[in-house]
Amino acid sequence: VYVRTEKGVLFEVKPHVRIPRTYKRFSGIISRCFRNSSSFSCTSSFSNSSDKLVKMRKYIDVVGDDVNLVFVVGAMVHGKIELDYIDDFIAISGYPLSAAMCIARITEALADKWSIL
Repeated sequence: VYVRTEKGVLFEVKPHVRIPRTYKRFSGIISRCFRNSSSFSCTSSFSNSSDKLVKMRKYIDVVGDDVNLVFVVGAMVHGKIELDYIDDFIAISGYPLSAAMCIARITEALADKWSIL
């Protein structure tokens, strides 16, 4: 799971992480993580309103294996994706898709690229 804060900081919560029981402990750990970490990635966002309609498989094939990909999928009823942290704004369908369908297309393209059966 990836979480983006209001100030644009993106962090990953891995499945094996044990979340602290108290807010005080949680805020201390999160503060320390923000102070001590940095990372670089290529961030792509999806919208059927984007002018750049792509086939997911071809899009992923162009990216080198040394690049960390981050896909932003809007899963909100109201509002829109903020473009200030997006490197590439694309559409994978000319029609609106559910977040689940969009993620399925991403994972299918990645599985094809990495030959995962």
